[in-house]
Amino acid sequence: MLLLLTTIGFSAHTQSSLTLGDRVGGSITSDRRAAVDFFKSLWHEWEAPGVVLLSLTIQIFLIIMGKRRRYTCGLLSTLFTWIAYLSANAVAVYAISLPG
Repeated sequence: MLLLLTTIGFSAHTQSSLTLGDRVGGSITSDRRAAVDFFKSLWHEWEAPGVVLLSLTIQIFLIIMGKRRRYTCGLLSTLFTWIAYLSANAVAVYAISLPG
């Protein structure tokens, strides 16, 4: 976690040495902007593989729960299976519509 924070330009030393006026004025805002830019670039880089991996995970979950559903009728397992069933189609369609 510390490596991630130092990568985006935020360190514990800079935060502790700032006064309240500096925090409101600019330095923390620029650190937040740097963090937002970092996560945006991370999302754009890993969006397609992440969504495909999520779709695969949901499909594996449905395969496993399909056999267990016959023998267990718990409310929680039924709820999670139904949510996975409903979201599997939406995630697959979103993954197909992503560019490149």
